[in-house]
Order: sequence, then C-alpha cells, then structure tokens
Amino acid sequence: MENYDIVIFDCFYEKEHNRKVIQQDFSSVERIDTIQSVIKGTIKAYTCNKLVKKEILAMIEFPQYSRSEDYFITIQNLHNSNKIGYIHEPLYHYQFNDQSLSNDKKRKTIGCIEEKNNWCSILAFLKSQYGSLKIFEPELSKRINKLKIRYLQDKDTRKVKELFSIYPESKFYQYLLYSYFKKAIKMIIPYGLFILYKRFKCKEGTVQ
Repeated sequence: MENYDIVIFDCFYEKEHNRKVIQQDFSSVERIDTIQSVIKGTIKAYTCNKLVKKEILAMIEFPQYSRSEDYFITIQNLHNSNKIGYIHEPLYHYQFNDQSLSNDKKRKTIGCIEEKNNWCSILAFLKSQYGSLKIFEPELSKRINKLKIRYLQDKDTRKVKELFSIYPESKFYQYLLYSYFKKAIKMIIPYGLFILYKRFKCKEGTVQ
C-alpha cells in the first residue's frame, strides 16, 4: 500500500432487508477534482468510508452542527491531503437508521438550519483556500439548489427565509424555472407525438 494521506473505498448500504453497493466515481487523483466529485455526489461525503491519517485529521476544524457535517469534514480532509487513494471494494456496511438524528422529524426545521449553517462554513472554507468558488461550478450551484428545492417542498421549511439566503450566486429561482420548464417539455413532447400519432392513425383508417 502506498503512503496515502486519505484512502476512499466503496461501501454496502443496507435499508431494511435491501442491500446495495455504493461505488465511488474516483476518476482523478487531483485534489480539486475529488472535492468537485464530493460536491457533485459521485464520491460520497461519508466519513465512514475513508481512512485518513491522524495528522490530516488534526488539521481540520470540526463542524459545530450535526447536519451535512460529513461534507465539511471530508472537504477539509481532501484539501489537506497530497496523496489520495481509492480501493474499488466495499469495506464498510452502512445501516440506515430511521431513528437517527438526521431523520428526526421533530427537529426537521432546526436540522435544515444547521445544514445551511454548515454549508455556509464549507463555502467560507473553500473561498478562503482557493480565492474563488468559480472553480467548483457548476457542481456547487447544483448542490446548493438541490438543498433549496428540498426546503421549498416542505410546508414548514419553505417559510424559513434564511434557508434561501445561502449562496445567492446559485441563482436558485432561475434554476427552479429552468427545471420546471425542462420537466414540462419532457411531458409535452411525448404527449404531442402521441396526439399526432393518433390523428395519423385515425386518418389512415378513414373510409373514403
């Protein structure tokens, strides 16, 4: 085994009686590319599927809140690592727990605010280290906008204005309009083709 600062590996994800292997899309050993993959979600932010040198762990600022804390920890670890490795094998079993803190419906709104605060810390960290967040686009805007869509879809969290103040550069409302437009087009085109097909078949079958 080479002297890696951090090693990422696949994991089993188990929920009830179902098990699947979650593979990581480790296509580059470059630090920025790997951070982009974590933001995008093709490399999971889990801390449990990574081995990290204790010297690297000693360098990070641990998050204050318990939602999306894995993103903050993992992004810092990747930034501080000079050599990143990957084992294409599931070496960890992740068991879904619907009673966990993340799934506690009673603290749903508080949890979303904590999640937003941790992402503010992530954005501040990336900006302080790289000077600009543009190098993490468009993955960063897509990730933040997915959070905002989840907040918007819930009747309680959609009322919390501060959740939508994070990273205005993501242009959320333009993204939202574009997303709905794309969905509408995907629905309209097949329906339009179906109507044309029905009319064509009707004319074809008309007795002269």
